[in-house]
Amino acid sequence: MKIAEINKLIKHHLHPKLENYHVNRDFIYKVQDNFFLKGYAFESTGNGEYDLAVWCFIQPLFVKSDCLYFNFGDRLKHKKKVDVLRTKKLEWWDATKEKLDDSFQSILKSILNDGEKYLNLFKTPEDFYNKFKSDRKEDIRKYEAVTYTTILLNNEALQNKMLKGLIEFSLKKINRDDEIIDEIREDATLLLNADTKEKRLEILKNWANETLRHLKLPDMPQLL
Repeated sequence: MKIAEINKLIKHHLHPKLENYHVNRDFIYKVQDNFFLKGYAFESTGNGEYDLAVWCFIQPLFVKSDCLYFNFGDRLKHKKKVDVLRTKKLEWWDATKEKLDDSFQSILKSILNDGEKYLNLFKTPEDFYNKFKSDRKEDIRKYEAVTYTTILLNNEALQNKMLKGLIEFSLKKINRDDEIIDEIREDATLLLNADTKEKRLEILKNWANETLRHLKLPDMPQLL
């Protein structure tokens, strides 16, 4: 499906039911507490029976990025009848022209029942930290996001512990892009050396603004 077609269907079927969200192209989004982007991003491979998917995710803006990424989310799913007694869960919707209205109504149902339930788990930065802290060693990008989230919590000892842990973790990574690892280590060191919470928050704010500039989302002012 073309982005313009997805955008038209989003505005007709979904946006009127999703308060406080913005729409840009094939993306539905909002920012919470200045630092967390929440939304639904559409993925389409064509105009066939199973060619339309929707990612539901939260993205910390203070992790520098020039694109959306889905480390902290998953594709929405819906149920399809196999026969009278059985159903199966699918991640892809029917994108054929005659089924698009039905598919988008089904997507709306999945957003309201499952997507919003997931995104509403994250009402505070502490919710994000608690949800993903045990997963941080799966990937250095997850470790980075969880660690920087502690700057938003009123616990300097935890901040220092996590920043030192991230630096040590980065020194052990030998199978990743060296430039990425080096940048993460430098950023973590910069935060660790900042001697007040206000200075650390200012650094996060600058990184979040940098991400927002790269994403070029309308209706998203720079953080003050």
